Amino acid sequence: RRKPGQRVAHALLSVRNADVANTLLRDGLYVLRTKLFPKKDKKEPIRCAKCQHWGHIARECQSVQDVCSMCGGPHRASACEHPGRRYCVSCRTDKHSSNSRECNELARRSEALNRRHPDNLLPYFPTPEKWT
Repeated sequence: RRKPGQRVAHALLSVRNADVANTLLRDGLYVLRTKLFPKKDKKEPIRCAKCQHWGHIARECQSVQDVCSMCGGPHRASACEHPGRRYCVSCRTDKHSSNSRECNELARRSEALNRRHPDNLLPYFPTPEKWT
């Protein structure tokens, strides 16, 4: 646990083939006597954590200035002094933050990515099994 009281964590599992992955997705797995229900990792649009723009990652960012993913200010999100303020750089709105799942630009880019990668929309990995 990273913080006291933490109740949620994320982990990526690598398995040897699609059949094993599909069985885990369908049936779940137990870790320390707790049943977990894995989700299929989907391809998502790339958004820079430094400038909040699309198509590159922070390591490749050409921007000199950090942009807060929460309020849009000229600082890192970890140094944000306006925790209640929201601003989306992509939508230019204060209705949500740049990293919000409610972002219309994220939805638009996700739909385009799903058209290029239709397996993103499938609940399982395709195999000869009929249920996949």
